[in-house]
Amino acid sequence: MNNIETKLLLGREVSKFLETNYKEKIDKLLEQNILPSLAVILIGNNPASSVYVKSKAKYFKKMKCFSETFTFNDNVDESKILDLISELNCNKKVHGILVQLPIPKHFDESKILNAIDPNKDVDG
Repeated sequence: MNNIETKLLLGREVSKFLETNYKEKIDKLLEQNILPSLAVILIGNNPASSVYVKSKAKYFKKMKCFSETFTFNDNVDESKILDLISELNCNKKVHGILVQLPIPKHFDESKILNAIDPNKDVDG
């Protein structure tokens, strides 16, 4: 017979542990006058994406970090998105960039995602 023990993983406990760990790291950055910041790019009118992005912004505020959401309608020119990503890549005050998925189908998703500097790509 197998002697494998089953463990129950409680999401709240894991979440609390991670939040405490992140808070300590954030506090150390803030002591060095570094304000962790996230730039979120939201394209189109997906209600679920809007709610998700708002919850991220709320959490960042709670954690004393900064987030900015760049919102575009679905007929924005792809080059405008690529230009913004290029600007954000060069902005030393921006530590992370997130393009909220899904994006409208007529965009080249790979091209947009690959334009993000790997050091700033929060989705990896």
